[in-house]
Amino acid sequence: MDSHNRAEQIAELKALRQHYRRMEQGDGDGDQIFEFLGPKVPEATAENPTRMVINNERNDLCVTVTLPSTYPSSSPPIFEV
Repeated sequence: MDSHNRAEQIAELKALRQHYRRMEQGDGDGDQIFEFLGPKVPEATAENPTRMVINNERNDLCVTVTLPSTYPSSSPPIFEV
């Protein structure tokens, strides 16, 4: 994995965690909105990329996001609803 891609992925994951942590604390219902599935970015490979789940129970929507090892330089994230 390109070190520039790795640094960008880490920064984006930190921002997402902080954003969703604030949402989880703000709504007061204790539901987990953001779940990091792993592996950690430095340990990710093309065969085992970094994954996360974003869950919005109000809309009954759950999205798994996969970050390919070539994201963001040459591949977009993969979304599975």
